[in-house]
Amino acid sequence: MGLENKVIFISGAGSGIGRATAKVLTEAGAKVFSIDISADNLDAVKGEVKAGSFDYVVGSVSDEDAVKVAFEQCETVFGPVDILLNNAGLGLPTPDISETDLATYQKMVDVNMTGVFLCSREALKHMKQQGKGHILTLISMAGQRTNPGAPIYCASKFGARGLSSGLGDQI
Repeated sequence: MGLENKVIFISGAGSGIGRATAKVLTEAGAKVFSIDISADNLDAVKGEVKAGSFDYVVGSVSDEDAVKVAFEQCETVFGPVDILLNNAGLGLPTPDISETDLATYQKMVDVNMTGVFLCSREALKHMKQQGKGHILTLISMAGQRTNPGAPIYCASKFGARGLSSGLGDQI
């Protein structure tokens, strides 16, 4: 599949794997849109790629309204989404559950699972209208095997894996 003029939505393209992927995809001719919490990082990405090939909305993937706005803005700027890459993720150390507060737990679940749900839901709405599309989710090895030093992170990634696996026939 050629990427020329494909519209690809990447959650969390401001840093790490998302940033590197956005650069590669724009070089291949794709139009990339992102939602990320760091305006500075997103501005930097925009400055590193071909003009007109990257745009974004600043916000969290765990914020339902921000995700809706991001997909609407993507369609306005580039057109309907062809591919969603659920990339945004958050890992915080939680080796001792008895010492972990609910806010830390909720923060990881919100980004790693709720973010996948919200972005996938919005992408599916657009993809169903087109009758086509692809949804990919980066999980990490933590979604395949447990790590005693990060049980909540692993649980959130296992959940994201299960959710993503269930999307196969939704388009």
